[in-house]
Amino acid sequence: MKDHGFQLDDEADIASDDQGDLDVRDSYIVYKFYLAGQMPSEEELQKDIVIACRAQQQLVTKKQ
Repeated sequence: MKDHGFQLDDEADIASDDQGDLDVRDSYIVYKFYLAGQMPSEEELQKDIVIACRAQQQLVTKKQ
């Protein structure tokens, strides 16, 4: 997933100081950051979703 710009850490910038938001950040396993005003095309977003879903499916299948 790193090859596709995803991060595999707990450093997600959620642009909030709210404790509830920060608690959610701690549960992230993988994320991809998009700058405001510089969102990729719909096609690129769909590709990213497919990549993330495939990775999740591999984890689910591996656990079975």
